[in-house]
Amino acid sequence: MLCLWGLTTIIRLTEIELFDLQKKIDGLDQEESDNAAEIIVQTDDLAVKLRAMYESAWDKESGYPDYQELVSDYKKHHPFIYKNFLGSDYTAMTYKVMQ
Repeated sequence: MLCLWGLTTIIRLTEIELFDLQKKIDGLDQEESDNAAEIIVQTDDLAVKLRAMYESAWDKESGYPDYQELVSDYKKHHPFIYKNFLGSDYTAMTYKVMQ
């Protein structure tokens, strides 16, 4: 079993991958969008498993935030906030994959 530190690292990388895949799904290239739509299902399954692992290993005295706070904090920083080609801000709020 991974320690909480290892899980936080993998969870962050998985959330970044989900976010990048969602950007591709929303993009203009249909082939890239279709490919990302296939991959996002598997990546979301991994995210669900990582969440369960984190929640089973976490406790209040661990010094780590609970899962929701952890992911929420990640989404306040790059790469979850960026400018699109029209200059509008995209944030994690545009992230559509169910958590």
